[in-house]
Amino acid sequence: MIQALYTAASGMTAQQKSMDVTANNIANINTTGYKSKTAGFKDAIYRTMHTPAEESAENNLQQGHGVLLSDIKTAFTQGPIEETGNPYDFAIFGTGFFAIETNEGIRFTRDGSFHRGETGFLLTKDGHYVLDSNRNRIFIPDNTNEDYPSPGVFEFTNPQGLSSEGANYYSETEVSGQAALSGNDEVRKGFLEASNVDTAEQLTRIIRSQRAYQVAARAITTADQMEEITNNIMR
Repeated sequence: MIQALYTAASGMTAQQKSMDVTANNIANINTTGYKSKTAGFKDAIYRTMHTPAEESAENNLQQGHGVLLSDIKTAFTQGPIEETGNPYDFAIFGTGFFAIETNEGIRFTRDGSFHRGETGFLLTKDGHYVLDSNRNRIFIPDNTNEDYPSPGVFEFTNPQGLSSEGANYYSETEVSGQAALSGNDEVRKGFLEASNVDTAEQLTRIIRSQRAYQVAARAITTADQMEEITNNIMR
């Protein structure tokens, strides 16, 4: 019966983490370039048990230990494109990322809401330098009619391998592969990509997580009642 408590508790913990992921999606529904995330699950380790009648038999009875959070996947699908008219806003049509020079190294983002800094360079909202296709800082002349390089767009072999760094930034890893210059994506000036979070889908996930959480909580209550009955019999 004690194992039932731990098994059910693992289910409650997993659903709580799933709810945290969904809540984060909803909180970022208005975040430019934000990509929705989904929690995945896997069953916990199994223990092989043997019956007294067949002590030599192998794998004749296995006991599970609940559920674990396996991964959190990011949906890098295209978000809605909205026209802003701001000449320093950029949107990517495709799967690539803008390259940003930060104090921690080069980071990548889908958020193209930039501005011209006091020194004339194209900057992010956080004051980081936006890089062109050669990974150089982009200088914007005082005369905005003059041409200047567009932000570079880079792609990855496995975007799911990117590491989320917060503030809508990602960093490359061995799993994602190194950033390569994209030749298929289109960059459009005066537009921004909105979040790809689907409100209806997120509300459905909340309901599903709540139901699963309630079932696991009921299992704990049932196991506790059975323990109480057992203790009363032994008195």
